[in-house]
Amino acid sequence: MDGEEARAIGWALWRVRDDRGKSLRVVAGLAGMSKDTLNRIERGERSPTLNEIRALADALQISVSELTRLPVPAPANGHTDSTIAAVDLALMAVSQDLPDGQVLPVETLRARVTATVDVLCRCEREREVGATLPGLIRDLHASIAAGRDVAELLGLSAWLHTQATVPWLSLSAAPVDLRGQAVMLARQAAHERGTARSGRRRQREGGASQRGLRHRAGRAGRGDHADGHPGDDAARGFPRDAPVGGCRGGQAPQRRGCSA
Repeated sequence: MDGEEARAIGWALWRVRDDRGKSLRVVAGLAGMSKDTLNRIERGERSPTLNEIRALADALQISVSELTRLPVPAPANGHTDSTIAAVDLALMAVSQDLPDGQVLPVETLRARVTATVDVLCRCEREREVGATLPGLIRDLHASIAAGRDVAELLGLSAWLHTQATVPWLSLSAAPVDLRGQAVMLARQAAHERGTARSGRRRQREGGASQRGLRHRAGRAGRGDHADGHPGDDAARGFPRDAPVGGCRGGQAPQRRGCSA
């Protein structure tokens, strides 16, 4: 079993277990394995044996084929279906904190996200967008996990998923739950970005307060004021509220005149 098959089975296991509302410990116990082993299988870090697949299927009360059946592209739409499967795997990997992408500079990722959103919003080369999304999703989230320029990268993530991933999945008639997963990633990124910005703002304000006290103390007795420039923090590179670009009015591309 190759890595992609292992990840697909792990994703199927996680989705079924989550739908059943069963914990890792319960399912692992019913299947006769450790909780850690099941966790590694779900994350795609370990390829399950056929006996383990059978045991897990029994524990979840499903057929073995429901875990091992990989997406089969429809004859008339093979590229789109296989690309949906690739996007599904990328979103699954990100949700399990295993994006397996390249860590890239924020400038490079900003350019790629901007180009992808722009192409889709103009209903141009939608097939190309689908081919680009899986790698872009993995690279963007791997770069976020690396811990540099996190606030701006989180903003790019929210923008990508709302303006490209979700619209492209809608145009491609992808399953509703897959689109919902992309929406949740966008919301999570927006929330985490707000938290990161608040932390940086508090840290910056605390530092400014201390500098102001020292500055005023040094100038005491001379009748001078220590007023700072209100735009200093922004000028020093505080993240902007949103990237430039996107669909007009923030609307996703419509089905009419725009196909995947």
